[in-house]
Amino acid sequence: MQEHTGIQMMNLIHQLFRLHKESFRLNDLTALETRVLYLTYRLGKEGKEHVSVTTLKQLMNVSHPTISQVVSKLQQKGLIRRDKDQSDKRISIIKLTSEGQTKLDLAFKSANKSFVEMSERLGSEKSKQFISILEEMIHYYKEGGQE
Repeated sequence: MQEHTGIQMMNLIHQLFRLHKESFRLNDLTALETRVLYLTYRLGKEGKEHVSVTTLKQLMNVSHPTISQVVSKLQQKGLIRRDKDQSDKRISIIKLTSEGQTKLDLAFKSANKSFVEMSERLGSEKSKQFISILEEMIHYYKEGGQE
């Protein structure tokens, strides 16, 4: 019984994640392009001034040709810019343009709106229960998946 419940939880979390990821995705960008924009933004917020193609490749677990192609498409669309590292000209540093930041802001607003709507649909009590359960799950995994 517990094994079935665990599998059902895993499947539902996976499905929820996939559906939410789709709601975050920008209509005129592929899923990979959206992820590159988001990772470039997130790494910048974490204080990493130099987001390289290699860093993105490793985080996304894709090949160098794939990430280079995605970065080139985003650059052509004016959403990111690619600069050469001053200390090592072989390294390309990726930065969001103001247009890229604006597009990402729209995606954040859309994602936030979907969570607000979901919270309203669930109601206050179920939303609080959901938050509590998610916090317990996060705590469980932070402790290495053991009680």
